[in-house]
Amino acid sequence: MGLRFRKSVKICKGVRVNFSKSGASLSMGVKGARYTIGPKGTRRTVGIPGTGIYYTSSSSWGSGKKKSNKPSSYKPASKNAVVSSQDGKTTYTFTPEHVRVFKEYIDKITNFHKKCNDCVDWMYIENLEPPFVEGTVGPKQKEAETAYLNAKPTLLEKFNKSAFENRKQNLFELIQTGAAEDSDALEAWKNNVKVAKGVMSGDINSYYEAIEAADPFVDLSEYGTDIEFGTDNPRYVEVEFSCDPEEIIPIDTISLTSTGKVSHSNYSKTDYYALCQDFVCSYAIRIARELFALLPVENVIVHAIEKKIQGVNTRVILSVSFEKSVFDSLDFSKNIDASDFVETCIHNMDFKKTQGFKTVDKLDTGVIDLKINPNNTNSVREKKLKNEKVNVELPWGWLSENDEVIDLLEKDYWEKRNTYYSSSKTVDEKINNLKNLIASFLKMKADFESKGVYFEKYFNDHFYTNAGKKYDPVKLWKKELEELEDGYLDAKEAEEIRSKALPTLQNDVLQIIKDNDGILQKELVKRFHPCLKNDVLNVLWELTKDGVITKEKSGNSNILKIQ
Repeated sequence: MGLRFRKSVKICKGVRVNFSKSGASLSMGVKGARYTIGPKGTRRTVGIPGTGIYYTSSSSWGSGKKKSNKPSSYKPASKNAVVSSQDGKTTYTFTPEHVRVFKEYIDKITNFHKKCNDCVDWMYIENLEPPFVEGTVGPKQKEAETAYLNAKPTLLEKFNKSAFENRKQNLFELIQTGAAEDSDALEAWKNNVKVAKGVMSGDINSYYEAIEAADPFVDLSEYGTDIEFGTDNPRYVEVEFSCDPEEIIPIDTISLTSTGKVSHSNYSKTDYYALCQDFVCSYAIRIARELFALLPVENVIVHAIEKKIQGVNTRVILSVSFEKSVFDSLDFSKNIDASDFVETCIHNMDFKKTQGFKTVDKLDTGVIDLKINPNNTNSVREKKLKNEKVNVELPWGWLSENDEVIDLLEKDYWEKRNTYYSSSKTVDEKINNLKNLIASFLKMKADFESKGVYFEKYFNDHFYTNAGKKYDPVKLWKKELEELEDGYLDAKEAEEIRSKALPTLQNDVLQIIKDNDGILQKELVKRFHPCLKNDVLNVLWELTKDGVITKEKSGNSNILKIQ
């Protein structure tokens, strides 16, 4: 029972690739992709501390035995007890410690929504400096090289040369380890900046990369099966998660009486199904909170799919639409009842106190708009607000109702932005593309403002605010343009020099080393124009990697020799 607005193909356990009318988005990088988090995904990740975002360098999906949905931290009350048999009857003995563990478990599965990761500041990540200049020695490798060169035998090692040699060998191996760690850190930075730019530009595939990298639902995986994400629009995400509440909620309960004894009994139907409802609703809210913290979306639509362990029944038991502006106004760490909160949202949920969940239909974004705004009174209220010059908030359903108009108004801007950030090679292209971007942004601003107070509100919220902070992108771009124009002549000269030098640069570098065996790296670099410094360092790195030359540390430089 996959997401309905696209065709999906399951390619292996825990992974789905989705196709829209635009094509296979996961491989082609167009709209309509979905990423599925399953229970058997494994990957090696490195990342930038403090950002919560990681670079995924590999991913594999094992074929191990299927894990039970039953969390390892809890077993039903009767299975936690000391068991004894007498006269053919089974009795259980509980302790206060059993009661404590039981209460913690119940509290956890009905209050997932109280926890959430911090919001990700994508602008901060986009503007992070690299850990070091590509083509140069990284900090960890440099530290290891320094330790190796400065190593001197201790008093005992002077009488045991082999011990000193072993220590030197270990220090030498740390140089290789440091180089690998530096390489991972640089790749992490590249990927994080790429994803940040994609997320800020509304690239849907970048959304899925961010979800995969941040892995915000790791602590929920024991309580459900797959969590699947899908969208064709960067302003909302649709989610399905599979679960079986009756496999998570214990049928019996234990508690302490007023005299301190442990009482063991079955839940009443009402209490049992109430816990099932709280579990599902809390799980759904937590998913929405994590996505609001991670992605710049206004709505998260969550569908809960009941999937029986024996495979006898699969059905929708909850479909709810959450709005970010509502979430921003609440403190979920306080005593907010998950089921009551879902009741205040647009939702489909047929729940009976003594029978539990009934099957319901999924919400549809078009239907949501009709339910909220059947009389389409937005224009009347907007005119009143504009005349009174009061603060305005977007009414529920306005975004979906005006989705096509918004896309049309933004289309040229996103094209110009993508052109500037991905296609600008020469200084002339950078200046021209940046001017086009600024002009497109200002035109888009005027177009939004001309359509009324709601469109103006939307524009200011989305283009003059980032991670809750006000900023002016035009001001930043104009400063960048000024710097490009001030350095235009130098940049043009550098381009001409590089265009002439790059085709033969590797041969020229190699020839200098052959003619001057043992030349210092800093002396070699001085023989070229300063604009070629990074290019020369990249050539040296390639030659060293390929084993053509060797580098030997000497002071603050390297001695270069032909291998």
